Amino acid sequence: MSNIFDTVTPQASSNLFKRCILVKLNVSAYSGRKLDKRVSAEIDEQKQTKTKGGNYNKILFPQCERFKAVNQQINAIRDFVNTHTNVFEKGGWRIMKFSNYISFHEQLNPMLDKLKQNIGNFTDEPNYEESVTSSIFLLNNLVTRAEYPSPQEIKSKFKYRLEECPVPDGSFHVQATEEVRQKLESDMIATMTKKLTESMEDVVDRIQDVVHKAIKGLEDLPVPNKTKQGLKNHQRFNNTLLGNIHDICDIGDSLNLTDDPKITKLISDLRQAVNGRDAQMCRDSDSVRHATKRSLEDVVSKYGLGQ
Repeated sequence: MSNIFDTVTPQASSNLFKRCILVKLNVSAYSGRKLDKRVSAEIDEQKQTKTKGGNYNKILFPQCERFKAVNQQINAIRDFVNTHTNVFEKGGWRIMKFSNYISFHEQLNPMLDKLKQNIGNFTDEPNYEESVTSSIFLLNNLVTRAEYPSPQEIKSKFKYRLEECPVPDGSFHVQATEEVRQKLESDMIATMTKKLTESMEDVVDRIQDVVHKAIKGLEDLPVPNKTKQGLKNHQRFNNTLLGNIHDICDIGDSLNLTDDPKITKLISDLRQAVNGRDAQMCRDSDSVRHATKRSLEDVVSKYGLGQ
């Protein structure tokens, strides 16, 4: 990675506890799947395998909108937390600025309330029985009523909470020699510096990802595509192609944990590159699409994104 942001210093790491907090989202959920050993054996026999070829896991609620709504909300919450925080430990703790704390909870809490409501709607006994009956009808001989847990059992499998923890300040108040204490503090600061560097690199990776996808999506087609509206010189793309850039610009400052001036300027230039433009404008006008693509390419070239 090119030197897009300034080197993270031990001083920045040692002061991190004054500016940031650690958060971790823990979610456990009912999978809605069940291993069927009988069907697994039948498939092995049918395919004449000479050893166990795999496991067949049944989807117990294949077309249940209530169950789907629960999982969609869980995914939305995970995406929200990952989007508005920085990586601190892979698959574990994440970090964010104190300045983003209130806004973060103001947006997250209604999402958690909706998840609770969706779980209640799915596991409400009359609703649940209706879902089970519909699923058995669709799956026919693949399932029996006895394979479906009670709604109370399913509800108990859904657990979620957001843990919060202060950032280590790098000091150790322990009964040890001065040499040992200094070694502990030095190792802690080195670890925090490494984590903070990785966190800043992750921010740059996220910016690079949305920018490169946008540039690719805005390219001309080798051969114009015939549509009901006439010939189109571009491939099909979603509103998120530029929407994701607007989003990363909106939250970029909160992700800039070290207040690095290069990252601040990058976000400013990126915002200017797409200012006043959206995906629909790029679909409607080749000149707008080309200009937007060139502006993004200029940002990539200026900051060495992806180099």
